[in-house]
Amino acid sequence: MFILVLQNAGYVQGCILKRGQIPNPNREGRYWHWSDFNVGDEVSFYGIIYKLCGCDQFTRKYLTSMGVVVADNEPVIEDPYIVIRQMALQREIEKSKMSSLASNGRFAEERLKNFFKYDAMALRFYATWNSDILDATEHKYFVIIYYLTDDMLQISESKTMSNKCQLNQSGMFLSKIKLPKNWSNLPSNFPSIYLEAGVDEYQGYYGLKDFIIGNTIDVLGRRFIIYDCDPFTRDYFKDILKIIQPEPIQPIKLKDDNLTVKQMAIPPHTGIGDPDDTRQNCLSLVPKPPKILDFVTFVLNASNKLRYKLKMVPVYEVDNLRDFIMEFCLGNDQMCIVELAGKNSGFIQGRFMSASRLRKPGTSVDENQFYGPKDFAIGAELYAKGLVFIITELDLWSYNYMIENKDMFTQDAIDGAKRFLESKNLLSIEENVDVNVGVGVDVNVDV
Repeated sequence: MFILVLQNAGYVQGCILKRGQIPNPNREGRYWHWSDFNVGDEVSFYGIIYKLCGCDQFTRKYLTSMGVVVADNEPVIEDPYIVIRQMALQREIEKSKMSSLASNGRFAEERLKNFFKYDAMALRFYATWNSDILDATEHKYFVIIYYLTDDMLQISESKTMSNKCQLNQSGMFLSKIKLPKNWSNLPSNFPSIYLEAGVDEYQGYYGLKDFIIGNTIDVLGRRFIIYDCDPFTRDYFKDILKIIQPEPIQPIKLKDDNLTVKQMAIPPHTGIGDPDDTRQNCLSLVPKPPKILDFVTFVLNASNKLRYKLKMVPVYEVDNLRDFIMEFCLGNDQMCIVELAGKNSGFIQGRFMSASRLRKPGTSVDENQFYGPKDFAIGAELYAKGLVFIITELDLWSYNYMIENKDMFTQDAIDGAKRFLESKNLLSIEENVDVNVGVGVDVNVDV
């Protein structure tokens, strides 16, 4: 048994009963036989009653030959739901065939004629967003393109004013649509909470005669004032519409000829995160890594490191037993501090401060003043992580680097390093020491 397939019926269609013997509820223990069927009879298949309204020519001829009197075909009872759907479908078909008024108030023939006549023609107007809350330096400028084929328009944002807007389009502000004059004037029963209004809901739309220089149009709740148009648009209004466009107007009043853009101030650092990374978030919507590294300098000096031994200014008495090694990389100006293991000191050997650029105390974030080679000398103080360290020793390689690059260090630092190494009797055996390893400071520490 099959059900005729209807489009969007909403129930199971096609084969609903496969081929097989079906029990006859009227005759216990027997199945339905061909002699039990006749036009006008009602049959029950598994509890569902069906009425036989007709048969084909072959079936009628066969039953007649077997001596069965077959009644005439009866009309099939119509489904009220299907009838309503067919009526609605018929109305849609008739509506599509009618050459009556289209949605924009023009006949289809006229729309086709305008398409071939104005397909490659569009009018261009220049407008600005007339907002009372915007400063003169913050006014935005737009290009309005009006298509003559279907009276639709699109709006693009421009970076500059005047008739050069088309050369500086920066983005689409409004896609191509028919612009309603009052976008909020909708029927009271329209479900605007989950549907967007279409052509059928709005009553009035902006036409060509509404775009006159000096007029203000409402673009979905935003006021745009038209201050100029291109030469083709001006000639079209004059020759076709017999309307003379006024001269361009100045949409905003400026004190000077040139706009002065206010420089946005960088807000102060909040103390969370690295200041350079925080600054990048203020300069760009998508922050980029700060460019604080000279690649050539890093490649040439990545392996060159100054090593000093530090002593912590004690906060507690046990701090007198703590020793540290500071390494300063000449390639990226980053320093790291590692604590040495003291016997029975109670402190664990390891990294005290990861490699990073260390700002000088008492300087603001915007000044970008960091510790450098000129700040390192025997007896100098370093401020790191809220603690104070004093440089007590340095290795022989660092001293040799000072001698070769005196412009990078102060003379007091060089003299202090020389006196320290002489007191340790290290300068006399300089030729027997591998300067790349360093002497005077224990550097065999995992950093």
